[in-house]
Amino acid sequence: MLIRRRTHIALICFLALTQAVALISPVRATPGSLTSLSDEDGELDSIVVTTLAFYADAFPEILFVALPSGDGWLTSFATFLALLGDRAQNLDYEHPAQLRKDLLYVTKARVQAMLRAGESSSSLFRVAADGSAPREYLCAMTVNPSGVASDDEVATRHLLGIFQADAPRYAVPKNQRLDHRHHLEYVLDHEIFHCLDALYNRPIPMSSDERTTAYFHFLNENGADAFALAMHIKRYGQGSEYSGRLAHIRGLSLFWGDPGHFTYDSARRILERENDDLTQMSISDILSLAASVRDRVAPTFGDFLEYELAATEASRALEDGFEPLCRNMHEQRDDSGLSIRDRLLLTSCTCYATVFRVSLSVSQD
Repeated sequence: MLIRRRTHIALICFLALTQAVALISPVRATPGSLTSLSDEDGELDSIVVTTLAFYADAFPEILFVALPSGDGWLTSFATFLALLGDRAQNLDYEHPAQLRKDLLYVTKARVQAMLRAGESSSSLFRVAADGSAPREYLCAMTVNPSGVASDDEVATRHLLGIFQADAPRYAVPKNQRLDHRHHLEYVLDHEIFHCLDALYNRPIPMSSDERTTAYFHFLNENGADAFALAMHIKRYGQGSEYSGRLAHIRGLSLFWGDPGHFTYDSARRILERENDDLTQMSISDILSLAASVRDRVAPTFGDFLEYELAATEASRALEDGFEPLCRNMHEQRDDSGLSIRDRLLLTSCTCYATVFRVSLSVSQD
């Protein structure tokens, strides 16, 4: 009975208003049922339902909703607004009361933009009195399961940035690709962390300095990846290959000038916790662990500014002809004594060689 109850909750959370929303393909789905979808879509849908059931049971005060994006975005957005109510409160950002309406308006617009673009995102709200959501809080996620995880190749290329533009040249070997089922779980865990973090740890604090906001976004991305990888290990144990492969892909972010998603160090800290039995940890413990890991990546705002400058310089160095540079960096073999910029370059090049199975031996020249 408990398993059936959890599944029922998940179906409600996933489909939200089942008379209005159908996952992936509104044409092929019937209200309240996933059985009419194709086998491939059905597999992905099942992962979403199971994942949301897990979190719905663990956090009964939060309604977790995965809003389908793409062609059906308008219906998803209408459902989102009905669940939320007119006087809801966004909880992602600390804000004064006089800006509550403005923040809500901007956040609604962001959800709409993410739905239209088919991008993954999450936002946390306190539901208004006239909202149809049956719980106090709403974690609204925009998802496109087939867009990020229809197969292993799609899942692997999802986070490859600039390397997606030249797939024939930068092809990840089949035996190094991400399992698409695990990757969809990762996307959901990552987005759910942002909701849990804002509610149970802290929202992004107010600041007049835009770099301060960038600092907390950087911390939150590190926390989300730490949490998602720890949750993966909780489910599958240390033997799964997904976590290491994902960490190395995140280590490529500087190749396309995205220091905000360079989360390799946080991921590595999770992977190195072999003495901790993550499978036995509660979700609350893993949430605390992820927060502590991310806070060690850049303990102070000054540390972040130093990292950001070094990361920008490293990205510029990788813009053109990075393979000779990576071969030279490979000869370092040890990051002790290197500047922050060069340590970032060494990590980036090592991840590049690992993901694409490229030899960086200078003897190639």
